[in-house]
Amino acid sequence: MHYAQFEHTINLKSDRIQVPSVLLYPRSLVLCDSNLIVFNEKMDTMFQCFHLPDLTFQYSFGTQGQGPNDFVLPSITPVKYQKNGFVVLDGINLKHISVEKDKAIVQTSTLNYGLNCFNDLISISDSSYCCNGGFENEKEFRFLYPDGNHESWGEYPETEERFGSVLGRNQAYIKMTVAKPDKSCFVSFYQHIRRFRIYGKDGELKRDVILDILPGQERPDVDDYLRFIHPISIYATDSYIYTLNLDMTTEEIENRKTTPNIQVFDWEGKPLTQYKLDCFINTFVVDEVANKIYGAFVEDEDHIYVFNLSLIH
Repeated sequence: MHYAQFEHTINLKSDRIQVPSVLLYPRSLVLCDSNLIVFNEKMDTMFQCFHLPDLTFQYSFGTQGQGPNDFVLPSITPVKYQKNGFVVLDGINLKHISVEKDKAIVQTSTLNYGLNCFNDLISISDSSYCCNGGFENEKEFRFLYPDGNHESWGEYPETEERFGSVLGRNQAYIKMTVAKPDKSCFVSFYQHIRRFRIYGKDGELKRDVILDILPGQERPDVDDYLRFIHPISIYATDSYIYTLNLDMTTEEIENRKTTPNIQVFDWEGKPLTQYKLDCFINTFVVDEVANKIYGAFVEDEDHIYVFNLSLIH
């Protein structure tokens, strides 16, 4: 399916809300009821909890260390969301985080699949998972089943011939994947081209969408420095898919040629709205009930950005 434009293009203005100096390198945001959780990759205590809507700092949790419920190298985005909490991958372990009023509780379980890497792991049912196939794998994805078995599947858009190796091809077609909250399907966006695929929970291809929108390339350049970088963060609700896009090459990003934008799609793959932002952010989350987008930027340790969608309707 090809699309040439979004139905709406809207300029979105940010409010920079100053917060205490508890952020160092914010990489992702998670909504938990009336709390916003910020994951800080370079902090000894890796998660900060803020109360919404005023973004009052509550507490920090998640210690780096070797203890049974400590964190070593947690994934940037959650594997799944649960009532009052979320789950992140940490090596071969899952960290189950329950967010309470005055503290967070962390519990640990282990993925027993005989593998040491689960890149871009997502939950696709109560007991099954999907992750990237790996940089040396001919297949795009790997299913992880509750009985401990796993299966590689999925075809890349092209062979390795143009890149000289499977590794080169797979790096050119790096992707970001997120599941629909009701677990009925999931979506995978290629980072270096304007293309994404929506799959059913069993892996059947439901939509293969190409956006014929500039700037961009039909196929990733063999030279990674010349490739465009499109989505850098994804968020999904049962109604919509949201992507934070740069739509620039590495050189253009370094020169701050433009600011990022947030693109909105429905679960049929139709492009709906493009929000052009007035600032740089690298992560975001959408509160559809409050009609707000929250964002953070790794180079700004003192602010959380708030975009009020209700002001544009």
